[in-house]
Amino acid sequence: AIAEMEQAGLAGIREGLGTQLTVGAVAFPELKAEARQNPAALLTGIETTTPVSFLVAPESFDKVIQQHADCPVVVSLIGLPGELAACEAWKATSPVKFALLLPDFRSITDSATVARAVKSGKLVAFVLPKPGAPDNNVPAGGDWKAEFERRFILVNASNVEQVLQESKNLF
Repeated sequence: AIAEMEQAGLAGIREGLGTQLTVGAVAFPELKAEARQNPAALLTGIETTTPVSFLVAPESFDKVIQQHADCPVVVSLIGLPGELAACEAWKATSPVKFALLLPDFRSITDSATVARAVKSGKLVAFVLPKPGAPDNNVPAGGDWKAEFERRFILVNASNVEQVLQESKNLF
């Protein structure tokens, strides 16, 4: 399921970006040592859209970003590290910007902080499931743009306040 989600995410990014931007690299940060040995132990009691974010070592997230310093925006399909405060790339002094797919914002303290990250440009955009959207096992139609609009919300600086007011529980 994780591999299918990754492939769908990458295909969606490439299709959505078209010729406007290119995918500079696809990279995988290393997992924490304990995650390699027993990932379930780190996820006990956690229900999340991005389980890998709780398994990634924050320093390896930074390492991957440094290896691809020519990529000004990091699009993460696994979310942000669960230990986000230890991630150098998240700090205000870092020029790195993020875009996220179905993020789990537990590593960010509250929705106001998420909104500030969007407004500051640190968090360029993120995609959330649209309330009342069809279940994932409902087949998608042929028009990917219409399906995206039916199933997801793209949050960015232009609509973050509106989304926050309308759906406080989304992030």
